[in-house]
Amino acid sequence: MTRLWTAGDPIHARTNADGSLLAFRWRERDHVVEVVITRWRVDMRWWTLRLWRDYFELTTHSGLMVVVYRDMISDRWFLQRLYD
Repeated sequence: MTRLWTAGDPIHARTNADGSLLAFRWRERDHVVEVVITRWRVDMRWWTLRLWRDYFELTTHSGLMVVVYRDMISDRWFLQRLYD
């Protein structure tokens, strides 16, 4: 079963100088990124209400497999999907 937050659940992200995600804090727990499985960018509706995000599907040292994204407009991070 997969849990999905369509609008995203806010997280606090720690990145390196090039913007790569190193770790994040979600629900009072820290999660260190182990492997980024894939990364993709969505940039659409630039002519109206723009949606511009960098997505990361990854695994953590604590055993989570998740999809997180960075909203490039607000520079905020969100957890969107948690795989069981």
